[in-house]
Amino acid sequence: MRLVVGLALTCLAGCQQIFGLDSPRLGDGGADDGNSDVLDLDGEGPCTSFSKHVDTCGVPVGNDTQLNTSGNYYLSTTTGALLENATPVTITSTTVPQTDGVVAFVWSVGEFTITKDSTLYVVGDKPLIIVADRVSLHGTLEASSFRGQSVGPGSNPGECAARAAGAGGNSESGTGGGGGGAFQGAGGGGGKGDSNCANSPPTCEAAGGTAGAARTTPPTTVIGGCNGATSGVAMSTTVAGGAGGGAVLIVARTTLTVTGNIRARGAGGSTDTSTSISLGGGGGGAGGYIGLEAPTININDADLAANGGGGGGGGDIASTASPGADGTGDNTAAAGGAGTASNSTAGANGSAGATLIGGSVTGATPIGSGGGGGGGAGYIIFWGTVMMSGGTIISPAAISNPP
Repeated sequence: MRLVVGLALTCLAGCQQIFGLDSPRLGDGGADDGNSDVLDLDGEGPCTSFSKHVDTCGVPVGNDTQLNTSGNYYLSTTTGALLENATPVTITSTTVPQTDGVVAFVWSVGEFTITKDSTLYVVGDKPLIIVADRVSLHGTLEASSFRGQSVGPGSNPGECAARAAGAGGNSESGTGGGGGGAFQGAGGGGGKGDSNCANSPPTCEAAGGTAGAARTTPPTTVIGGCNGATSGVAMSTTVAGGAGGGAVLIVARTTLTVTGNIRARGAGGSTDTSTSISLGGGGGGAGGYIGLEAPTININDADLAANGGGGGGGGDIASTASPGADGTGDNTAAAGGAGTASNSTAGANGSAGATLIGGSVTGATPIGSGGGGGGGAGYIIFWGTVMMSGGTIISPAAISNPP
């Protein structure tokens, strides 16, 4: 890995000092010596932000950064720490409140490169914004959530409360499955549970969880996808839904090139692993947010994915079920988890490709529990002129230059 020492020069007073900092700012500064490939750091002209999402004049200038180890890097937007495997790496960063009140973590770099065999995993409670002069992404940037493991940056923001998926209905002999989380696409409904009238009169069934509701317009801020809902409760126990995918925006002043992978996938719903309780599956998490902003965006033989996770399978006291798969990195749907034999229903698939809505659990009400609904699609948004070639896969389809 190569870290080039940042230039300790200052913009003119025209740069906006919105953070009360005296360090140089990352703005285009207008014309300098005629070389459009370098930052204007010679003090000619006022600083002008080159992003519609973040005031780049208020961001300290960072170092050129190349993630080139054949291994893994880990960034936490909660702590601000970057690790190369287990070794700390110094970065330049700040936090910026967005117009919706969600605070974003901004990582400032000069030229930013992820080489082919390198993967950057991002987790944390804040969405990630990378601000750079030029970006070359040949490896993998992973802002996904993974079932039972890590949660992507800025997953499940506060706005999800108004569009949340519903938990499955309660029953001591077979609960309903949780609804799938939503973002651009709605989630899927969870399956019903417990049709054994002797066990739970008078309704004879536990309701399936309601699907999460989709947004009506693309977000104007950087936010992640919404969580899938839990199963119903039996014996004071429930099964978790999958976390929504995280959020990442990459901003480049000049060019942004992607030949690798950028992923913000939702996690699969969990399942009943006990043979003494009959619990429904958790709903799959919705896909997250991938944003690319630059005058020129080159995408060649790359995979960009913000797909939803599969719902967990419904369990039964006779045997255990299978969890839903995490959202995929291509345009195939994440599979819902298998239910237990004929007593419970399987979870539904997550969204992928042109299918923005997560799958719903259908079929006859089982005598056991219901599977979880699938997670809906996230957003992939481009601002700039896009040049695409090769076998590029983008799932769901990208939205270009929204207001």
